Amino acid sequence: MATQASWILETAGEGSLSGIGGGAIGDVYGTGLIHPLVFDGVDFLTASGPALVANAVSQILGTLGGSDDVVGELPWDTEFGSILPRLRFRKMDLGDRELAKFYIADALNRWEPRIQVHAASVSKDEDAGSDNPTTLIIRLRYSLVAANNPNNRVFTISQTLVV
Repeated sequence: MATQASWILETAGEGSLSGIGGGAIGDVYGTGLIHPLVFDGVDFLTASGPALVANAVSQILGTLGGSDDVVGELPWDTEFGSILPRLRFRKMDLGDRELAKFYIADALNRWEPRIQVHAASVSKDEDAGSDNPTTLIIRLRYSLVAANNPNNRVFTISQTLVV
């Protein structure tokens, strides 16, 4: 039976989403809106530092990126994302899980220069109480890169454009 993959992303170490907030404006990790957008009645929620990076990792892996035979889902940047969502409705046997790890590493190496991935694992959610669990658990262990990188898409105050 095929698995309709719902993604649960668990991060360890510096990449935890539990501490949304913190960090200084203009640090190398940036400050920005979290995705999906959350409105708290006054404004959209933002995150900074490690929480923003963890949110970006989740967004990268959940966004269908372009490949040779598929156009990516973001019309303004069709290459952004990963091809991990293409594994939905697959059996997610050992071969598919290894392919998922490759897709994860490929996307994060390309789109998130603020982290260095140390380990990734992909498993079925065996605790779902079903013979056909439909959720994949993605576990990542990564560290934040301490230096700024020109490809990180973070604009510090000195890089802000006035239009």
